[in-house]
Amino acid sequence: MEQKKEYRSAARSRRLIRRAFLELLDERPFEKITVLELAERADVNRSTFYAHYPDIFGVVEEIQDEILEAHLKLFDHLEYRELLRDPLPYLQSMADMVEEMIALNRKIGRDAPLRRSLGVYSRAIVENMLLRSDVPDEIRGEPAFAVRTQFFLGGIINTFLQWAEGRLACPKEVVCAQIAQMIRQSASDFLEKDWMPRE
Repeated sequence: MEQKKEYRSAARSRRLIRRAFLELLDERPFEKITVLELAERADVNRSTFYAHYPDIFGVVEEIQDEILEAHLKLFDHLEYRELLRDPLPYLQSMADMVEEMIALNRKIGRDAPLRRSLGVYSRAIVENMLLRSDVPDEIRGEPAFAVRTQFFLGGIINTFLQWAEGRLACPKEVVCAQIAQMIRQSASDFLEKDWMPRE
C-alpha cells in the first residue's frame, strides 16, 4: 500500500512540474526558465524536481512523450480493414500531433525534437501493425507485409515532416485528404487482395 501511495505522489509531482513548465513557457522565453522558479511554481522543492528530471530538457522530453502517447492511443485497438476504408481520422490525428510538437518546439526554440518524435511515433505504429494488428498471422509474417508497411508509413511520416518544415505549402486538411485518397486507391494492391474480402 505504501508503494502505491509513493507512486501516486511521484506521479502527482511530475504532473505539477509539467503543468508549471507549460505555464512558465507561456510567460517567458524557454532559456529564461530556471529549475528554481519551476520548482517554486510547481510547489515542490528542487530536490523533488531532480528526483524526477535531470534538467529542464527532461521535462520537455516527457511532455513530448505525453503528446505522442495521447495520439498513439488511437492506434491501440486499430482494425486495419477500417484504416484502409477510412484513413482520414488516423491521418488527422497524426497531423494534430505534428502541430502540437511544432507549437512546443517553437516555444522552446528547437526543431530537432520533431524528427525524433516522428521517428518514435512511426516505430510505434509499425510495431503495432506487425505485432498487434488484426491482420492474420500468415499475412503479418510475410516479409512483403513488413516492407509494404514500412514503405507506406515512411512516406506518410516524411510527408508530414515536409509539411511541418514548410516545404508543402498547403493546409493540413489537404495533406490528410490527399494521403487518405492514395491509401484508399492503393488498398486493393496493398492488402485487400491478400486478406480483405471485397464487398
